[in-house]
Amino acid sequence: MTAAALLLATACPLFASGPAQDHPIKLSDGTALVARDPYGGALGRNRLFFDFSLRGATDRVAKAQWALDGNVVRTDDRAPFEWKGQSGSDKRMPAGEHTITVTAFGADGGQASTQFKLTATDCQPAGADVFLPRHPGTARLGVQAAVEQPPSRPPFEALSFTARKNVAVRGRARGTLDVVTGSGTRHYRFDGGLRRGDLRLTLHPGRKRFLAVSGLPKGTRSATVRLSHGAVRIVDPAHEWRIDATLSGGGNTATVRTGGVYA
Repeated sequence: MTAAALLLATACPLFASGPAQDHPIKLSDGTALVARDPYGGALGRNRLFFDFSLRGATDRVAKAQWALDGNVVRTDDRAPFEWKGQSGSDKRMPAGEHTITVTAFGADGGQASTQFKLTATDCQPAGADVFLPRHPGTARLGVQAAVEQPPSRPPFEALSFTARKNVAVRGRARGTLDVVTGSGTRHYRFDGGLRRGDLRLTLHPGRKRFLAVSGLPKGTRSATVRLSHGAVRIVDPAHEWRIDATLSGGGNTATVRTGGVYA
């Protein structure tokens, strides 16, 4: 079954929106543009609004035209040449598989188009709630199978976190794990790792994939790990940090990219 078909099934699968995709458009005068899909082909209709835009040398663009399944839905003559609307509206973004066609009209009268596929679904993407303190302290690493209550909430059995930028992992695994299932919250404390039945929590100092949790209780909807004593820290608080959170369950995997910077 394709990813699009899964998102349209009755039981919602585990999935993540994004990363953003840029679809190139080149006008006859050589102007290079991209139509940006910030949702990576999978738009969860729980969002209040959706927003697609044209990027690049837009000063050479007279207007942009957006079509949904061959029907023009938006013509914009001002940068950033957007198409936006209410995600949950059946008139603006019906649930289902769609083809988006974007046509850019150059100032010289030329035009060029690109197309991309989009699945609009009432299922909801997985989410991550990650916080790293400015100075070494307690880090919070949380994930949710779905950011809000969808028609059905997919459980997951395992999770991991990967350091992508400006993150260091040192020392011993000390802290807590809170797991929310359909029947309530389970709380675990650990020092040096966690082994409880099938449940395993392991910290890997110095590795990119630095934290792994497996054997989560049946029906897990969200899980939050708190690591104390600066085990996970920002290398340089003046720069952006990034962490990927990966959830696995029901034969599917979803990776949510998260990060931040202190102003």
